[in-house]
Amino acid sequence: RWISVMEGQRSIISRTLGRAKWSVEQYFMHNFFLYFYTKKLFHVLPFLLPHEKDYFGLKLLLKATDGLFLDIGANDGISALSFRKINSRYSILSFEPNPLQRKSLERVRHKLKRFDFRLCAVGDQEGSVTLTMPTYKGLPNHSGAFCAPEQRGVFEAEFPAEMVRKFEYVTQTVPVIRIDDLHLSPTVVKIDAEGYDLKIIHGMEETIRRCRPILMVENNPSNIALITAFLADLDYEVREYDYRNDRLIPYSGERTRNVFFTNRRAAGSADTR
Repeated sequence: RWISVMEGQRSIISRTLGRAKWSVEQYFMHNFFLYFYTKKLFHVLPFLLPHEKDYFGLKLLLKATDGLFLDIGANDGISALSFRKINSRYSILSFEPNPLQRKSLERVRHKLKRFDFRLCAVGDQEGSVTLTMPTYKGLPNHSGAFCAPEQRGVFEAEFPAEMVRKFEYVTQTVPVIRIDDLHLSPTVVKIDAEGYDLKIIHGMEETIRRCRPILMVENNPSNIALITAFLADLDYEVREYDYRNDRLIPYSGERTRNVFFTNRRAAGSADTR
């Protein structure tokens, strides 16, 4: 009973901290300087994890078994750290196209068990692609780096025009692989690729058909409708996470950070609505 009470108190404290953390998120998400430095806190203050509340939605879907979490769009390893906060058993394989994130991902590899990463983009065909990273007054926005040229307009729409005029973009060529070519069997796939998400899904269609993994995909207005339609043909339904009530609900069509795709035929899938 005492253990149950302590766990309940920790849960209350965690959710209170979470509400406070995400209530101020809007103030630094689109500020290059605040975002750059605030994000580092997640690496040194693990009690702040996960960095996005939607990871609690994943927790509702995960089975109490071993599994493989594919983290596509790893950035500096923050998504791997967030996933490990809610699941200690799954292996994690991260993919990140930006070579500037190597040192950070290596630190995460020393910190986490059953974690590895590959420095490459993921897409629908093997080869190479141009990675473009926005900078403002010399400060990079690693999270905003994109491989899809049309993403530049989506990115710039989030900032004031006077700030956009001062943006500069750094480009480099990075390798691209297809998930299908790796013959992996993922349980969960997180995709956060700044508009390149549909190409990634096309390049893992065979894997999706074979494994029917849970997909957590960034809700990007440029392609979410196309992704939803493509996955619907593979018998996937789309939901969003309701943090206030800790449940997954049918996707409302409104702007959310991520959406969840689950296969209707996946054995033992939980009804979380």
